[in-house]
Amino acid sequence: MKRGFGLGVLLLLWMPSLVAAGDLFEFKPVAAGIYAAIAKPPFRGQCNSAIVLLDDGVLVVDTQSSPAQASAVLAQIRALTDKPVRYVVNTHFHRDHWQGNPAYREAWPHGLEIISLEATREQLEMQSKPAPEALPTLTFARRLILRGRARRVELLWLGRGHTDADLVVYLPQDKVLMTGDLLHSWTPYMNDSYPWEWIGTLDRLLKLDFDTVIPGHGDVLHGQAQFDVWKQYLRDLMGETMEAYKQGTTLEAAKKVVAAKLQAKYAGNFPDTFPKDVLRNIEKAYQVVSGTTPEKSSPM
Repeated sequence: MKRGFGLGVLLLLWMPSLVAAGDLFEFKPVAAGIYAAIAKPPFRGQCNSAIVLLDDGVLVVDTQSSPAQASAVLAQIRALTDKPVRYVVNTHFHRDHWQGNPAYREAWPHGLEIISLEATREQLEMQSKPAPEALPTLTFARRLILRGRARRVELLWLGRGHTDADLVVYLPQDKVLMTGDLLHSWTPYMNDSYPWEWIGTLDRLLKLDFDTVIPGHGDVLHGQAQFDVWKQYLRDLMGETMEAYKQGTTLEAAKKVVAAKLQAKYAGNFPDTFPKDVLRNIEKAYQVVSGTTPEKSSPM
């Protein structure tokens, strides 16, 4: 998710030594050997990380927006285990989920695999020419399984949503799902999204057997309640915007009409930034229903 940096994040970028690891992220045990590194409120522009202890190493999902932030997570991993990080997973191409990759490569220059979808690797190559050490080294198209003695890790692409290449990490034995920005506790960020298809992708995620979700942002989630909220929100967002467009409503007028309806229904489900966030969502929805983006303007 691309969000503006707050003052706390800027201070960390410029003076990382002033911020202790525990001040930036809260490590939460989710299951045996599985932890969520949840970005604390002053640093909410950072993505969460998920940490999974494997037989002979550690898997980390998403790496924040700079090596400085990634180093804060690394410090807490080292307090948990002396196992090396063997796998880093980038769920998608937004900068707050991968720009910490070099910190892991520097810590483990040999034997570390950075994993992503092939489409994500291609997108990163086009983003301001990142250093080669930041790029994924192992890619796939739809499914990759890491098989260990203690647990199996499934990396899956189940369809377009937040972006065209959103990878999820699923631990079937532990019933834990890591969604990146396909689902979290904030308002959906939709600039690079495929709204109609996103609903279907969330439906496919619900077919997995999970109890706990480590999202890309916000706190750990349990059950499917947030999935239901997001699916209905996306349906209402797209449906109301489509109706406004069919009636010849301009974008600026649609923002007012649709925002009023959505705020009345969903204000209690999203953070206090929702009144501003929903306007950006309506703008994206209007682009889709008016045909100015490549996605179809009606459900598949």
